[in-house]
Amino acid sequence: MTLRIILISIILLSFQIQTQANDPLLEQLLEAADQRNVNSPTFSRVLAGNNKQYQKQALLALGRIGGHPATIKISPFLYSKDEDLRSMAAFSLGISTDIGAHKLLKMRLNTETSPGVISRLLIAIGNVGEPKDAIASILPFLNNPQDKVVAAACDALTLAWTFNRDRVSVPNSSQVYRLLALSKTNQIIAEHCLFTLSRLSREPALFDLKLLATLAETVTEVEAKLLLIRIMGAMNNMQFLNDFTKTLKSSPSSRLKAEAASAIAALFSDEKNTQHLEAIKLASLDPSSHVKVNLINSLKLKKEFTQLTEVVIELSKDKSAWVRHQAMTALFAIQAEKMHKQFLSLVGAKSFESQQAALNILRLYKLEDHNKHLQLLAKSRHKGIKSIASRLLNNEDADAEEEVPASKTIKGKVAYALAAKRMNIKTSRGNIIIQLSTSAAFTSANFYQLAKAGFYDGLIFHRVVPNFVVQGGDPESTGQGGPGFSIREELSLQNHSRGSLGIATSGKDTGGSQFFFNNSNNIHLNNNYTVFAHILEGIEIIDRFEVGDKIISITEL
Repeated sequence: MTLRIILISIILLSFQIQTQANDPLLEQLLEAADQRNVNSPTFSRVLAGNNKQYQKQALLALGRIGGHPATIKISPFLYSKDEDLRSMAAFSLGISTDIGAHKLLKMRLNTETSPGVISRLLIAIGNVGEPKDAIASILPFLNNPQDKVVAAACDALTLAWTFNRDRVSVPNSSQVYRLLALSKTNQIIAEHCLFTLSRLSREPALFDLKLLATLAETVTEVEAKLLLIRIMGAMNNMQFLNDFTKTLKSSPSSRLKAEAASAIAALFSDEKNTQHLEAIKLASLDPSSHVKVNLINSLKLKKEFTQLTEVVIELSKDKSAWVRHQAMTALFAIQAEKMHKQFLSLVGAKSFESQQAALNILRLYKLEDHNKHLQLLAKSRHKGIKSIASRLLNNEDADAEEEVPASKTIKGKVAYALAAKRMNIKTSRGNIIIQLSTSAAFTSANFYQLAKAGFYDGLIFHRVVPNFVVQGGDPESTGQGGPGFSIREELSLQNHSRGSLGIATSGKDTGGSQFFFNNSNNIHLNNNYTVFAHILEGIEIIDRFEVGDKIISITEL
């Protein structure tokens, strides 16, 4: 039965792709969005018609273009008789970046009865983040009888507190208690509630620690457990140490152990606590580099912590270059003179990863002969190292990104055809097979064309954040490089679930070649970063990636 369903799904997908690739009107809508042409006559013609498929695509295209002129065209569809059109109108207003859309969304929320549309309205309100009453509009829906609506209310709060935190209000302790209680009693929405609470972990006074502790026994799903450990760790309370240590000792999941290691390290403050020190040592001996890196990055080293320092010194000898470099960087905070010889070995090394570690140390600490070291790195054979070292020598912003022209627009028909491809990403850790997505056709086509040209061959994964993302595709390996042009955002209903691929950006329409694997359900990225593919095979590999691992090739299947 399962095989039959899979085969039917493939047939339906193939039919859908063929239809899209041979539909001039859909192609025109796709091209209008890519050209950011809100005044395209195609919009008026489609929106005035009665073809639901075209109207949904037109609304999505207008949302991607954004701004007040797009809001004017989208907003009448909030009152369409068709639920799908109302839902798409809500989504499109939510991604439009027009803060004026909040009033329209709120008005519709007051009268909408469909749980599906209510859910889309809530998430849109959270994403727009109007400063005065966005949170007040969302909070009542935590009491809705529909799980779908409650989950959407949580996601809406997540978006508001992630991207608009400086503009919207923070809830009180009773509202936080409500989210904790929902996490305990309803496993279906627990992950959504806990993700929201993870956005508030900087306000530990809002949390009921007793209720938080009981969740450790009731939450069962891995994604929810990750979030719970993260929240408990942020409470900075020793009562949770046993929970973290238990996870580290008995969990079969390296992902959970990595989160526990981070929490254990962040709590450390007293070497006399032998139980705590033993937990630190246990994490340092774990075979997973993700566990060790999380441990190192969360430790607060002090000169008087001699035993803790010995643990990190041992990690600076680890077989993993990533772990070694992180440990060496941490040790510089307390014993820069003793680390001088190791630092010089990094500067003089030929590998990009070693020189990058040296550059990171120079950016964090002011060393003797500081500029001399930068001058040596400015002569590096690695473009990214050379570029950043030169900027630092000239007192320029090392993180500034150069403006690049937009890519040349290809035909919508070509984009749809290329977006139907499956690709094999061959890496130094193994093969990952992905399915590109027609929901982000131009983005998928751009990825396909760069891959076919060999652009990605030999590039490294320059950013690895355990339980968040693995990022690569930068020819400079610094997070600032690209193909020499930018591509437009293609936000869609696709979520940043574990195993999906997104495009890294530094603002609207600033993507290029850099992409990332989501190795958790990153709810806070939904509606804000383009999803262009999903992993079909090899998802376990993304949990083993380290900084410096290579993309050997990306080929079409």
